[in-house]
Amino acid sequence: MTFAEGESLRMEHMAFRAEEREAFVAQLEDHGIAYKLFPFEALDIVLVFIRDPDGNRIHVDFPASES
Repeated sequence: MTFAEGESLRMEHMAFRAEEREAFVAQLEDHGIAYKLFPFEALDIVLVFIRDPDGNRIHVDFPASES
């Protein structure tokens, strides 16, 4: 695989599954970390999107039933 000068391979995103969304979001807010919530009804989950310090996208999936 060849990259343009100055470009490097980056992952598209990573994903995790977790519980206790309210506590997770509270930690993000306490640390000033931006996030977005996305209810994904087809899978009965709520995704929390964040970015790591390098700008990589991360989503953490929580059961929608925790709402």
